[in-house]
Amino acid sequence: PRQCDAKLYCNIHDLMFDFGIAEPDCSFHAYWDKAVPVKSSDPDILVSVYRRGQKMLLVCGSYSNDDAVAKLTADRPVKNARNLETGESLETSGKTVKLPLKKHDFALLELELEP
Repeated sequence: PRQCDAKLYCNIHDLMFDFGIAEPDCSFHAYWDKAVPVKSSDPDILVSVYRRGQKMLLVCGSYSNDDAVAKLTADRPVKNARNLETGESLETSGKTVKLPLKKHDFALLELELEP
């Protein structure tokens, strides 16, 4: 706790709970689950997924020794994607999302899927 960036932690907590991770209609898929609905092209970028209806919250972490750009592939076409912390829109094409991630960084993404 003494080394924690409390403001950052509270922001992440708020973003996750605003998405609805504790709601009964939310399902969770850990990065190690073979059935995770979003897969990364880079094995050093781990992706866990919370899903509520047509939306997904991706918790992405980098174990890469360098900055990376991963191609994330969803199980359904993606309507739009954005970085929740920055509000920045991410490049999408069909089922894929382009995720630039710095060395050892973390990102929360929200994806809206096509109906």
